[in-house]
Amino acid sequence: MARPMSAGVHIEMSPRRIRAVFHGKTITDSSRASLVWRTGWPPVPWYYEKVDITVDGVA
Repeated sequence: MARPMSAGVHIEMSPRRIRAVFHGKTITDSSRASLVWRTGWPPVPWYYEKVDITVDGVA
């Protein structure tokens, strides 16, 4: 479901669980990921809540 934020910008929540792995380590695993759309720009592939990101051991 898209939620209007301001002129030309809206956020679309993902209905799926999204996981990102870097060098074999999970850095995010979220059921709250979203896309951020801005007029004239490509969408941000995935936006995650800060609490869903782990960077321990990733360098």
